[in-house]
Amino acid sequence: MFYNKKIFLFFILTIYSCIILAQKDTVLKYEQAVEFDKKYLTSYFTDTKNVIISPLHWNKKQWITFTTIAGTNVFIYSQDDKIQDFFQNNKTESLDNISKYAFKHWGDGTYSMSTMGLLYIYGMLSKNNQHKEAALLGTKAFITSVVFTYFIKYSFHRHRPDDDKFSNPYIWEGPCLKSSYTSFISGHSSSIFSVASVIASEYKDKKAIPVIAYSIAGLTAISRIYDNKHWATDVIAGAALGYAIGKLIYNNRIQIYPYSSFNSNGISMRIFIDKK
Repeated sequence: MFYNKKIFLFFILTIYSCIILAQKDTVLKYEQAVEFDKKYLTSYFTDTKNVIISPLHWNKKQWITFTTIAGTNVFIYSQDDKIQDFFQNNKTESLDNISKYAFKHWGDGTYSMSTMGLLYIYGMLSKNNQHKEAALLGTKAFITSVVFTYFIKYSFHRHRPDDDKFSNPYIWEGPCLKSSYTSFISGHSSSIFSVASVIASEYKDKKAIPVIAYSIAGLTAISRIYDNKHWATDVIAGAALGYAIGKLIYNNRIQIYPYSSFNSNGISMRIFIDKK
């Protein structure tokens, strides 16, 4: 049991170390005024393309981050069954309810997209563009992560822990179109981390919000292992992908707006350097 607890602790630290490592990079952030219009809808296609080609533009630190996450997941892969046993041997009715009602629906979009909708409405009523932008970018990150997640799921077709009478983390059936065996990667983890990274970036000046956003995302990811729906490696890969998508969508912006003064009229452009 002590050995299993060490694996559990290592797994928790891995998720958050991925976040910390990625945040150390110096990023040139282009901030764009976002509205729900044709340009916003078109950006889904351009941002999807940017996600696909982003590795071509990675710097040394980003490659180190990727290598660290990949290497960690290789180690966790060898421990997937032990991590799963730990969670399944420590289930309680109270934890079942917490997982089901407090965290599961953040990952499937029920809570997260409802929150984005309410945030957008609040932004409209209060005439606060920051809230509107956060809601629209969070929604875009969620949808984009779902697209990439399902492409990966159908490419690998890994068996879920509850797919077989005797769980086996090493069964992969490869590319096909059937809807079963879609454990890798965790869609709940990728979607909630994509939204969390957008919200945490948008409101990084309010220290509590990033902590809350990433705590919800982390616990949602962990709940997928607890619910016996995913292996630990599914969750880590999903969290890393979601985080990367959210950051890319948030950073790939430029704010251009008209201005007027007593002496002149024109267009102003703002570029921000985020040194996190």
